[in-house]
Amino acid sequence: MIIDGHAHACGVYVNATSITKYLNEHHIDKLVLCGGEIKSRTNYHYPMMGNMIKSESLPYVWNRLIGILIQKKRLKNTMEQQNDAVYRIARRMNGRVIQAYWVDPMQENCIKKMEEAYKTYQFKMIKLHQCWTEFDLLSKQSRVVFRFAKVHDMPVFIHLSDAAQARKLAKVATQFKQVPIIVAHMIGFSTIVEHTKSENVYFDLSGPQLYSKEILKKAIEKIGCERLILGSDHPYGYNNLERIWERLRKLNLSDQDMNLICGENLVRLLHL
Repeated sequence: MIIDGHAHACGVYVNATSITKYLNEHHIDKLVLCGGEIKSRTNYHYPMMGNMIKSESLPYVWNRLIGILIQKKRLKNTMEQQNDAVYRIARRMNGRVIQAYWVDPMQENCIKKMEEAYKTYQFKMIKLHQCWTEFDLLSKQSRVVFRFAKVHDMPVFIHLSDAAQARKLAKVATQFKQVPIIVAHMIGFSTIVEHTKSENVYFDLSGPQLYSKEILKKAIEKIGCERLILGSDHPYGYNNLERIWERLRKLNLSDQDMNLICGENLVRLLHL
């Protein structure tokens, strides 16, 4: 089974019709979908910066640009609308689209809103993004979100803002060992692995523009394919899956390892 474990409801994934067409054309079985730019059909093409810049600090520099764009477009203010849009798409897709519910831990009554939304949406993953909404991972507000994930037995997917937050995530992972935590774009890989031995931290391979093939190889050697997740981040980097598959093929992985990365790990984490 092939699962795109990280995508946004815009660009090629803007509605159920375009999603179905894309998934069928690319032989993708399921899609984990979170919010995006409302009704936007724009697909973005980014250069493979990770092939030229090997430093693991590259995503942190890119994060500053993302923050500026989000603030300019006021995208933070549309999160509830985005979550509802994903729910409506998922309802039409007969289980092929899995909703990741986007949360701002600092929002007033966050936990109450999550509980109410869960009754309706029945989402299977929580999405956090520190460039969209600023929060500290060791704050009491963040801990509430991880406790919710523990109670409802679901993963937390997070885009980290900087190295300091990567170190704090290592602490959170140790404190919430029952909660699978999926880190977007391989951000802070070495920092996190250095600061925690907890095996509940997984890494999303989307955004291959932001990390080098050397970092990918190191991840496979250090934590194994059992903790790596395929994702596109569509539409923020068109044809990302093809780029990731090309990198994986060059590593001559076994069929078993490829199956783990491309879907089986998420099947296990999401109880599919």
